Amino acid sequence: MSAPSVERPRVIRRKIIVPDTPVGAAPRERLDGLLCQLVDAHRVVAVTATAGAGKSVAVAHASRRFNRPVAWLSIDATDAAPGRLVTYLEEALAQQLPSVRGIATGALAAGVPHAEAAGLLVEAAADAEVVFVLDDLERLHGSPPAWEVIGSVVRYGPPSMRLILISRRALGASVLSPALGAELARVGDADLAFTVEEAGIALQGLGRSGAEAPAAVEATGGWVIGVLFDAWRSADHVAGTGGGADGLGGYLGAQILDQLDGDAPDIVVCF
Repeated sequence: MSAPSVERPRVIRRKIIVPDTPVGAAPRERLDGLLCQLVDAHRVVAVTATAGAGKSVAVAHASRRFNRPVAWLSIDATDAAPGRLVTYLEEALAQQLPSVRGIATGALAAGVPHAEAAGLLVEAAADAEVVFVLDDLERLHGSPPAWEVIGSVVRYGPPSMRLILISRRALGASVLSPALGAELARVGDADLAFTVEEAGIALQGLGRSGAEAPAAVEATGGWVIGVLFDAWRSADHVAGTGGGADGLGGYLGAQILDQLDGDAPDIVVCF
């Protein structure tokens, strides 16, 4: 049955392409290998870790080695509207599988519920060995209808499809049902954290001495953004002068503190 003829939706193209790896990013063969292994062995890979853990960068970098086409959607807060989310899911997947274009949007036009339309979309991928990455899922927080859409994608994705779900927040049972069993693999903060060797390479890339790596890893627990901002500890970076301390403080403010719920406990960051 052919898909209904519908007008191709207008979308922000940047949201549906694999992000570029930052220039000078330290190579992480260990993490590339882990993600490739998990994608080969599991239908769903949940990458959940704190802000600054390097989730998106790690998946984007490893995706060049998956030996499968990669469809990518970077979610933003406006995608909490389920109709918009379904539209972007379709267009993202259609970048690699043009035959699915019109499946979900046509279903929506016919009055099919959002979650069911999303299920029809991924089911239409049939036997295609595609990796579908959904990034920044935490931005759907507070929208049960949007989470129903994501849950449908997970539930009805065909065995040949691989789903990578990236989020700063833990993903609930409505998305990662216990019924997934061995189909599900998880990647967390401990997996993403720099080893001393990786931190040394990263620091050298920033013009610092690799000998500082053990102290940086001990101080940050290997937290990627903490190691990369290790320059804030040096004497020539003084708060208020545009140095590393300001950079770290700005990152924490924009990427962590500003993302907390209004009823979250107060957090004081001391430098």
